[in-house]
Amino acid sequence: MKKVLLDTHSLIWSLTEPKKIPSKTRKLLENPETRVCFSTVSLWEISLKFSLGKLKLRNLAPEDFLQGALEQNFDKITISENDALGFRNVPRHIHSEPFDRMLIWQAITRELIFISAESGLDEYAHLGLRWQWD
Repeated sequence: MKKVLLDTHSLIWSLTEPKKIPSKTRKLLENPETRVCFSTVSLWEISLKFSLGKLKLRNLAPEDFLQGALEQNFDKITISENDALGFRNVPRHIHSEPFDRMLIWQAITRELIFISAESGLDEYAHLGLRWQWD
């Protein structure tokens, strides 16, 4: 069984515009043998960016993403003490946004394949990050 963690944009697109996700990755997400996870970090990012006017959700509210993810039987990951304390191990020079770095750290520490279109992810391979977007 493959286990994956959705980046925030992947969570949004998987629930609203799945065709934005490349076909090979979409097939992985749709496979019943794949355990799809999302993080409360993404919910925080969606809520913050929505409240600042930086994210348009087309008649949706941030709460709808929690509901939608649970309806899709995605597994929820929360921030643990180890996540918070180990976060400092993720280099800042590649991704300055803390949301991205925390999601990357959660994928590494839980040995999940990170589903993300972000560039520069190969810079985290030495930490154990595996990712897919094809």
